[in-house]
Amino acid sequence: MRIVAFASQKGGSGKSTLAACLTAAAVRDGERVVVIDLDPQGTLAEWGRLRLAGSGEDPALTFRTVKPADLDAFVARLREHGATTTLILDTAGTFDATVDR
Repeated sequence: MRIVAFASQKGGSGKSTLAACLTAAAVRDGERVVVIDLDPQGTLAEWGRLRLAGSGEDPALTFRTVKPADLDAFVARLREHGATTTLILDTAGTFDATVDR
């Protein structure tokens, strides 16, 4: 499983936009993608709600809300399950314990 994390100390740098574009491209290319929006602003999660509302459920795409403290355990469960090929993480515009892994 590939993990792609979008992180920057500055908000408004385009992390959520890039994460959404990469997510759409990965799904189109046949990847099974899980997206986690760790940014309290929730831009990527909102994009996911709108995408799924417009196109219906997509078995290749899953959006999850995970508390930063639970991230390691969640990633371990995804690896164990083995179905996810790409995990995309969108972080808040800061460097903290969530990003420093």
